Amino acid sequence: MVDQGGWQLCSEPSEEDTRMTTEQLKELVEVLSVLSTKSSVLKERDELHNLMEENQQTASEETEVLLLLILSLWTPTDSHPPNRTLKRRHL
Repeated sequence: MVDQGGWQLCSEPSEEDTRMTTEQLKELVEVLSVLSTKSSVLKERDELHNLMEENQQTASEETEVLLLLILSLWTPTDSHPPNRTLKRRHL
């Protein structure tokens, strides 16, 4: 059936028209592969970012613990931390 504009009107596409060609399937596989790779890279990037934040937090906590340990080793009469360089200069 042909309408006035020269277009053929069909109620349903044939089974042959709905099938993808081998070339179309290969292109689809390539696109899906690229999308999968991109998704994996983004996931790895997020995991690395989270790990870096955890490492920074751990380093800050370790620094705080070391400072508290150093402070706990000073005697109450110490007004400042020991400075061996200053003592050598005065000798």
